[in-house]
Amino acid sequence: MVLFSFATAQETFVEINQGAGYANEVYYTLGSEAMTIVPIDQWDVAFMGGTSADIIINEGAAASGGQLGLYRVPAEYSFSDTLQPVWAEARLHNAESGEVVGAFGQVASPGDPFDLGWGIYDPISHTVGNGPTYMIQERDSSWLKFRVQALAQGKFIFEYAELDGAGHTVDTVDARGDIARSMIHYSLRDQRMVDEIPVKWDLVFNRYTTPLADEEGNTLEYLVTGVLQAPGIEVAEVSTMEPTMRMYDDTQDTFRQELDVIGYDWKSFNLQTFQFSIDAERLFFVKNREGEIWKLQFIDFEGSSTGVTVFTEARQDVVSSIGAFTPAYRVEVFPNPVVDQFIIDCEVNGLSKVPATWRLTDAQGRISRQGILPSQGRQSVDISSLLGGTYFLHIGQGAQQVTRTLIKQ
Repeated sequence: MVLFSFATAQETFVEINQGAGYANEVYYTLGSEAMTIVPIDQWDVAFMGGTSADIIINEGAAASGGQLGLYRVPAEYSFSDTLQPVWAEARLHNAESGEVVGAFGQVASPGDPFDLGWGIYDPISHTVGNGPTYMIQERDSSWLKFRVQALAQGKFIFEYAELDGAGHTVDTVDARGDIARSMIHYSLRDQRMVDEIPVKWDLVFNRYTTPLADEEGNTLEYLVTGVLQAPGIEVAEVSTMEPTMRMYDDTQDTFRQELDVIGYDWKSFNLQTFQFSIDAERLFFVKNREGEIWKLQFIDFEGSSTGVTVFTEARQDVVSSIGAFTPAYRVEVFPNPVVDQFIIDCEVNGLSKVPATWRLTDAQGRISRQGILPSQGRQSVDISSLLGGTYFLHIGQGAQQVTRTLIKQ
């Protein structure tokens, strides 16, 4: 087994301020201490590329006063009909993990790989269309109807209007327009893409709904305040009695790609002190898209009065290795962008007993292809059946990992 030891750099204290009543979202990039504060009601829906092709509703905006809810319209009605609010079916919510994350995809038919919920994938044309109509209840309690006309060549074409058809708008967002942007946030009210949200971010401090059991054993959707990771970011959660001394251990710490690995439950409300308590034995190791590992420990949360969260971060650096291993620093992937096939060409340590493996994931972190590299480190991969969009190719041997971005046309 190839083992690596890690050293923790000096800790940095970071304060995140969402404002009173959690009025803002804060998008944060590890290491740079760069944070962008955006009003929580600045956007309504977010589009994601890759094979996930998810569409997310802004659930946190309910904290800003009004309610932003997503509902599917019964199948007997279409976008061209004049709709009624009483026809709204059960409210749809985002999921932080699973095959489908976005609320718009929660109506997909189980077991049908071509049904994305909001549209049906055509394996011949490689487009998505023929989706259902939704109703969106806005923050002022008014209603809109919404439908995705198509997803073609990485572009979402969608339409929305008042329930009687007034104010009909058709717009397009390009999920492949910027390969570094993991989500495209859109404001229905302002009829525009929200450019204030940064292209690159690792964590967002915001509000979202999550299923929790009530005192009677029922599962309800609760609005919580917590931390979600960006697509492509991996997090390992660790419980330890010595958080200061604990460093990343590749032999026992497992990275996960669900968006809510950090989540909200690193804190709890103390009914004796009427203050929030922090789980002092919980740590998080976060791996960014460049493969850097950062250690995070929360130390304070002030609640809705200020919306302040305080944590420490420190980079985990490899300082020594035990066992023969030559990391695959030279990695070439071509052609890129790719239409049907691409080639992996990298250095592989033939003396190591650890095989060199690769996996191709979409923007949501789901594995689309995977395999073991031959001894010469060169392999051709066919992705002609995948949707166009941004993918991430992860190549590793032992604990060493190299990630490359791949664009499928």
